[in-house]
Parts: sequence; structure tokens; C-alpha cells
Amino acid sequence: MPRRIIYAVLLAIAFGIMYFASQSGQRSTSSATERHPAIESLIPANQADVLRQSNVGIDLTDGYLAQLTLNGVAIPDAQLSGDRGQGQFLFQPASGRAVETLASGLNCATATFWKASVGPNQSSVVTWCFTAA
Repeated sequence: MPRRIIYAVLLAIAFGIMYFASQSGQRSTSSATERHPAIESLIPANQADVLRQSNVGIDLTDGYLAQLTLNGVAIPDAQLSGDRGQGQFLFQPASGRAVETLASGLNCATATFWKASVGPNQSSVVTWCFTAA
């Protein structure tokens, strides 16, 4: 009889752990744009499927600046395009650039962004991932 109680308790604990793990997994896969109101869109969208030469970047509300990192590689400002006054910061992988092509499979981008009037000392960070074929 005590074994059955122990097994029942262990089984209940296992189900509880699985439940909480599934709930935290759902939170981590929620849209990355929910993290900060200044983010208008992520390019490509979080968890999107894209081609290996696709643009990567972030579109922020007016008055924000950003720096991009792609798969751990910092993208130089000179390689970013888009309308910075409109908060658009885009990177196109190409030969001779910091990243020549997106990796086949999972890629992750990180944008560090801040209000231009405040400066980078008070920045926010968003990371999102997508798959390239």
C-alpha cells in the first residue's frame, strides 16, 4: 500500500512538472513584438521560414535607433539599410558582408534598441529566431 501512495505522488509530481514546462514553453514562443511597444515588426517574423538571402531587421516606431546581431555576429552600421528616421534597420546578407548568407536551418537575430533622445545607455533587447532554407 505505501508503494502505491509513493508512485501516485511521484506520478502527480511528474504531471505537474510537465504542465508547468508546457506553460513556460508557450510563453517563450509568444510573439516577440509583445515585448516592447516600440517594436512595429521583426523582419522576418519570429519563427518564419525564409530564403537564405532574406532581409533581417527591425522596424521601430519613429525616434528609435538600433544595432543588429545575426547568429552572434555584430552587423556594422554601414551595412544596415532602411529609413533610420522611420526606425527601419535592415540587413541583407551578401558576399563581402558581416554575414554572407543565412545559415541553413535555425537563425537568430538580436536587436538592441533605444530612444534616440535618451541614448544607448537605456536600451532594450529583443531576440527572435527563424528558419532559412
